[in-house]
Amino acid sequence: VSLDLIYGLPSQTREDWADTLTKALALKPAHISCYGLRLEEGTPMYDEYEGTDILPSDDDQADMYLYAVDFLSRHGFRHNLKYWRLDDYIGFGAAAASNIGLLRYTYTHNVREYISGVLGDKGIIAEEEELTPFDRASEYLMLGMRTAAGISREEYRSVYQSSFDKLEEMLEVFQENGWAVCDNGRWHFTPCLLYTSPSPR
Repeated sequence: VSLDLIYGLPSQTREDWADTLTKALALKPAHISCYGLRLEEGTPMYDEYEGTDILPSDDDQADMYLYAVDFLSRHGFRHNLKYWRLDDYIGFGAAAASNIGLLRYTYTHNVREYISGVLGDKGIIAEEEELTPFDRASEYLMLGMRTAAGISREEYRSVYQSSFDKLEEMLEVFQENGWAVCDNGRWHFTPCLLYTSPSPR
């Protein structure tokens, strides 16, 4: 059993989210994905809730996210790091995404079109993007800094053939402000707050 959960719902509190995670855990799933709610223009939810106070703030959503990270890790779950490490992956099925080297593509979201395409009637790729080495280096920094493993000077220079000096100067400023830390030559962000389990209702 795999579960996809959404946090940041209208009127949702961190206590509500904690209750959801506890009930989800009771189902003994093999995998849990957690997504912050994002309202899309043209949808009924966007029309009803955008700009209202009923939606949790960005800070509240971040609080729910960090709580989920802490809660799930304490119960033996860990991040699927393939995407965070920029490894290659291939998706199959309607709307599936793939990343091979510097090429990224997504199949059509329409199931009938996908099936027809697989049978050879027409193409099934809806979106395709060829990344530049600069794009890849930027993603390495953006994703790597958000993992416990972090990023390193040696890794960055060997993979992306770029100087790490200016980046390290900025990271040292972050460290002075308590926003980042360097462990054994690897930089990563620090949690912005300490989180504890919400009190029972």
